[in-house]
Amino acid sequence: MKENNIKSVLADRAEKIEKKLDELLSKTDGDFSVLTEASRYSALGGGKRIRGFLTTEFARLGGESSEKVLVYASAVEMIHAASLIHDDLPCMDDDDIRRGKPSAHIAYGEATALLAGDALMIYPYEVIASLEGVSAEEKLEGVKILSEASGMYGMIGGQQMDISGNVRSEEKLVKLQSLKTGRMIRAACLLGCIASGNFKGSKLYEAAIVYADRIGLAFQIIDDLLDVTGDPKLLGKNIGMDEKNDTVTFAKLFPYEEAFDKAAQYTAQACAAVSEFESSEILIELAKNLLMRNS
Repeated sequence: MKENNIKSVLADRAEKIEKKLDELLSKTDGDFSVLTEASRYSALGGGKRIRGFLTTEFARLGGESSEKVLVYASAVEMIHAASLIHDDLPCMDDDDIRRGKPSAHIAYGEATALLAGDALMIYPYEVIASLEGVSAEEKLEGVKILSEASGMYGMIGGQQMDISGNVRSEEKLVKLQSLKTGRMIRAACLLGCIASGNFKGSKLYEAAIVYADRIGLAFQIIDDLLDVTGDPKLLGKNIGMDEKNDTVTFAKLFPYEEAFDKAAQYTAQACAAVSEFESSEILIELAKNLLMRNS
């Protein structure tokens, strides 16, 4: 699959996920409409929807393409949006630009931004629990996957490691990024697996873990490098924030070429993990595309 083709597939899925997100976040209440407005502001109208795409693609690989897959994909994207709101807050990374527009706390104030992030962290569980025509076992597994990935021993634990300032070695940095970034990427892939009936122990489920963990690390390494060498206009956010916050990253621990080589090795391992599955070329091309991205 050529690069322009994978970009076309990504754009098509992103459009479908965006539409489902818009639908799921359409309800409002006049007494606190600013909260739903801030939630929609942060969750809609931006981003590549890579995590949601992974959900739909692993579901497709397992033979499932029904509307419920877009609900799972949207749930992942809402939690991702929540994490970005919180990341940008002055008490965290203190960043005023996200996806090419003012961060939520700049647009709506810190208190409302914080609450919008909280809302987008919790609402996905209601969305999954409300799925019709889906077994209780599948819903429970979906909630379990998301809560483990986003909670204390996943993304939030990784964020705490990040702000601690105590991460100074490659071993600790890999752990931090595996939790902060990698766990939600893994959750996205696993939700696609369970949506297609491939639960823990199945070949697809186990391959998804390897694929997700490897592209998660590769994605973060490239993200770190782009924070040094990237174009803010293409990235839709400021660069140099890691240096400003004295954050230890792969770009700080290693020379550019060595860091990129590590990302390339992780990418190759991800591709190998899914290569035996029919129609896995989209996932393989996605991994390669993420490695070579400039935004």
